[in-house]
Amino acid sequence: MNALRYLQTSIAEVVNHEDESESALFRTQSAVLFQRRPLTMPEIFDSRTQVHEEILNFFPASLKQPKETLVSLVPLSR
Repeated sequence: MNALRYLQTSIAEVVNHEDESESALFRTQSAVLFQRRPLTMPEIFDSRTQVHEEILNFFPASLKQPKETLVSLVPLSR
């Protein structure tokens, strides 16, 4: 019940319910609370990762991790 209360009081007020994709994502997160079977750890990880990626869209590139891999950022020639 704490998770539902959190969604209703902290998240719902900042969701743009007129934006269909944002509203659908919010409803999806809400629906997870009422699933009959417990989520597996990979499902929880994937869901949290998706939310995290959506939140990062609101930050400028300078405040995010680079999209490139570390290997591509380090020059290999001497």
